[in-house]
Amino acid sequence: MKSTLSLFILAFIYMASLMVYTPAYADAESENAILARINHELSSLEPLINEAEKQQPAYSRVHFDFSQLRADIRKIKTGIQQQLENADVEPRAVEPIKGDYIQVESLKP
Repeated sequence: MKSTLSLFILAFIYMASLMVYTPAYADAESENAILARINHELSSLEPLINEAEKQQPAYSRVHFDFSQLRADIRKIKTGIQQQLENADVEPRAVEPIKGDYIQVESLKP
């Protein structure tokens, strides 16, 4: 499970590095291309998430909340897609991602 979580961390670091490198002369077309790449990378995480979920121990007291991770990734992808489709939208309320993926079950006597 540690190696799977390490893969998640590496994947997120990779995606973050894609966002960090933006030349000073960037324009909307370049930004959209990078956002589309980020969306593609987020989509490619699904098989890794499925694999990690299958490897999760069934009788562990602490569980990683894969459904919440999927929901957060979906929210991020939706936000990126909205930016790609409507760059000139009015301000709106955005539902925050949860970011908490650890579930701890109490031990039953």
